[in-house]
Amino acid sequence: MKRSVVMTTGIAALALMLLSIAMTASDAHAGAKCPNRYFKKVEAKSIGETQKEAETAYPDALAVAANKSKNDCDNCECEEEGETCTYQHTELKKPKCHKKAEKDSRCVGWVRPGCFCMAKDEAIITEAPAPQPAGGSGKKE
Repeated sequence: MKRSVVMTTGIAALALMLLSIAMTASDAHAGAKCPNRYFKKVEAKSIGETQKEAETAYPDALAVAANKSKNDCDNCECEEEGETCTYQHTELKKPKCHKKAEKDSRCVGWVRPGCFCMAKDEAIITEAPAPQPAGGSGKKE
């Protein structure tokens, strides 16, 4: 009796181990799933001797902040065929600028990076379409 219980337990443990290996192996070749969302804000800060210099340097600070997470979408997979995980970001165009010391002005803003599944011919539209005129369908007859 003891021998059959030990044997059954051993076979069950072996089966579970093989099942876990098979499940792990099947995911090993696949990349992570594309999150299809924006992430937390990443600070962008520019510094200059004058506020004008800090404001002029701010676009470069935005680019550096955006590039920090640009590779986060690499090797991520999308469920829809023909789509790729694409990096997108939003950014604060008008930073908050202040003078910290005599020759030390700073402008601080942010970028919000994200990864989205997109087709090659798909574009992100940043403005809503114009509203239809009241009472009309928008079609010319």
